[in-house]
Formats: sequence, C-alpha cells, structure tokens
Amino acid sequence: MAIIVRGGRVFIGFLRIIDQFGNVVLHNAVERIHVAKKFCDVPQGILLIRGENITIIGELNPEINIDEKLERVSEEEIYKLQQEQTASRKELAKKRAELFAIRGLGFPDFLDIIDDT
Repeated sequence: MAIIVRGGRVFIGFLRIIDQFGNVVLHNAVERIHVAKKFCDVPQGILLIRGENITIIGELNPEINIDEKLERVSEEEIYKLQQEQTASRKELAKKRAELFAIRGLGFPDFLDIIDDT
C-alpha cells in the first residue's frame, strides 16, 4: 500500500489493519522521500497512521519498477537535497512577497507552511 498523508509525506508498506475510523497499520513500512528525480526509502518498521491524516491511499502495482525512472540515493544525500530544496522554496517565497509588497499587493505568508515539512 502507498499512503500520502497531510503535508505530502509518502509511506509504503504492507497493510495489516484498517478500522472504522480509517486508521491504518502498515508493516515493514518505509517513508519514500522524493526530490526531483531522486528518491530514498527510509525504514519506519510498524507504522500507525490516523485516518484523519490520510489524503490518498492506494495499492502499488508490483510490475512497475521505480528504479527505471528515478535514481535511488542514500538517506544522507536525500536529506541534504531536501534541505536545499526547502531553502530555495523559502527564498523564492520571500522574493515573491517582496515583489508583491513593492506593487502594493498583500501576499499571504507561506513561509510557515513551508517550515511544516
């Protein structure tokens, strides 16, 4: 099963339990982190995900090999790439807010949302 939760995190594992509230337990779960065309699977073990946090849930096709389209990298490298991507997004949001302010337009502060990742 693949599960995308609020905030965009992706978890993959074997579905063991689902209850009437939509809570899910995954066995041998990993968190799949994507940055551009690179990814890494970070082991999580047994994982309980509350139903209120699930945005998308679906079954993976075992015939599709993700390694053909994306490059697998180490945890250290993906965390570094993720940090660089977050920093560039923050800088872009800051520049966008400055440009809107120059033109006298209000612009919501999305930096708090970006920090939530």
